[in-house]
Amino acid sequence: GFFRPRGVAVLGVSSQPGKYSMARIIVELFQDMGRGDVYCVNPKGGQAVAGGRTYPLYRSLAEIPGEYDLIVYAAPAKNTLKFLETVPEDKAVILISGLPSDIAYARFAAEVMRIRKSGVRLIGPNCMGVFHAPDGAHPGVNTLFIDENHLRIPYSATSNAALLTQSGAMGITTVERAQHSRIIRTIVSFGNKIDVSVPDLVAYFAEQPGIDVMALYIEGIGEGEGRQFFDTARRIRQPVIV
Repeated sequence: GFFRPRGVAVLGVSSQPGKYSMARIIVELFQDMGRGDVYCVNPKGGQAVAGGRTYPLYRSLAEIPGEYDLIVYAAPAKNTLKFLETVPEDKAVILISGLPSDIAYARFAAEVMRIRKSGVRLIGPNCMGVFHAPDGAHPGVNTLFIDENHLRIPYSATSNAALLTQSGAMGITTVERAQHSRIIRTIVSFGNKIDVSVPDLVAYFAEQPGIDVMALYIEGIGEGEGRQFFDTARRIRQPVIV
């Protein structure tokens, strides 16, 4: 759902053309990948213009008329828990926004685990999300909310590295310094990793064809996560740089 979704819902897209909208930039990045299966959500409804195209603004996920596997939440952090209550089963969710200011992390994490439905997986919060280069069968994903005019992510058919980083800034810096190498097939900025963890990502990419090396930037690990990561890294074929 995170890397090869059939459709994408983006929450937080503003209807006001002159207002900065991170969600609008994300929609434009999906447009740049040639995706026509992007749905924009804003509780106020109406319509929004992104990349010269007009999108209807659905008031909720329930109004979306087509299939979607991935949900990108780039709306205010204070509404995150209310939003998660509306997410259907078996969806992939990227929480771009940070933590709500009125709740401690431990309590927020407990509430997320309590209210999420079966099969829902989460990357974030407080992250830039996912870039996954397109291939012949899939159009790709890009939620890193820096438009192509400011920073291009170079890739080719032989790009073979996965960059898994707790810091979105580290991911962007790496791309900026590697403009002529075309080594990166995937970037995952995972932030506070409230659900999807480092061993989850390493285990997933160990099974993906075309990923020959993983580079990780980690600022902290959760209880048991270090042992899980070590055991996972020890049994896979790819080298892992941490």
